[in-house]
Amino acid sequence: MTILGLFASPTGLGQGARLMWAEQKRQGRAVRAVDCTAALHLPGGPVPEGVLPVTALETLPPGPIVIHLNPPLYGLMYLRLPRRLRRSARLIAYWAWELDRVPASWAEAVLAADEIWVPSDFVAGAVRARLEGAEEVPVRVVPHPVEALPFGPRKTAESMAAARARHDLPAEAFIAACSFSMSSNYARKNPMAAVAAFRAAFPPGGPAACLVLRCNDREVWPAGHAELLQAAAQDPRILLIDGDPRRIPIGDLYYAADVYLSLHRSEGYGLNLAEAASLGTAVLATGWGLAADIAARPDVRTVSWRLVPVKDPQGAYDDPDAHWAEPDIAEAAAKLRALAEG
Repeated sequence: MTILGLFASPTGLGQGARLMWAEQKRQGRAVRAVDCTAALHLPGGPVPEGVLPVTALETLPPGPIVIHLNPPLYGLMYLRLPRRLRRSARLIAYWAWELDRVPASWAEAVLAADEIWVPSDFVAGAVRARLEGAEEVPVRVVPHPVEALPFGPRKTAESMAAARARHDLPAEAFIAACSFSMSSNYARKNPMAAVAAFRAAFPPGGPAACLVLRCNDREVWPAGHAELLQAAAQDPRILLIDGDPRRIPIGDLYYAADVYLSLHRSEGYGLNLAEAASLGTAVLATGWGLAADIAARPDVRTVSWRLVPVKDPQGAYDDPDAHWAEPDIAEAAAKLRALAEG
């Protein structure tokens, strides 16, 4: 098997490709990884050791190729494949999406895939609901193997204390943490809902509590960053980690937090939730769209929601008939208090 994807990218699609590669190697299967980040002119960091450049496709032997790219990038990469591979290789599209149906523009990409893999039943439903021809192309749910790239051992009181000390976080406070990327869509990640639930759960003058908001690409959506700055200025218990000079690695954030809080409006899978829960950190998240393997974890608690039309100031989602979820802030606040009270 060849896994072709954004191995040098910090995005969820990049992490999905890295997880699949790690899991295939862990199981002792013959697998090669090919990075296409630079070839598609996308931002990225170092290419992981052992990952081949996109030029390796020229001499790639026949065999299944799993392409971790959503359309239209999937189509662009398909056209860059050597003609012999387009004719002979079994091409598997691995797609992730966050709304209740995928864009109509994805329909053409179905014609360039022998099979479609998705990380959850929710995404499978979104594909089947919209795409003509999807009933003729197998759609298979293949969850992300989160444990294939563990962040470390299960959290202990000692590892929590150490993570807090490394980053000057309050040692005795109840810490709720939320991490998101502006490039993954600010409105979808909905960090202001976490702010609202935190304030409702912990009025000033009550038990010591802290909300850590982590976002390292503030420049992508300045309007969202300004909103977060204002929230932090209004409440000193809200700590905004927004890049240099201060950063917190995501693994340390999971260790330091009492609860990972994700009151998102939609998730195609929810890798951060699965990662936090795998370390033993409590997770409180909007229940809509969660992958079954995440929702079933004992450390995950969900919040009720109501569906509303999508309104996206960043313009990433332009389907006027699509919906996402508005989480119940009062319920989230009550569950945060219950977690804090033990």
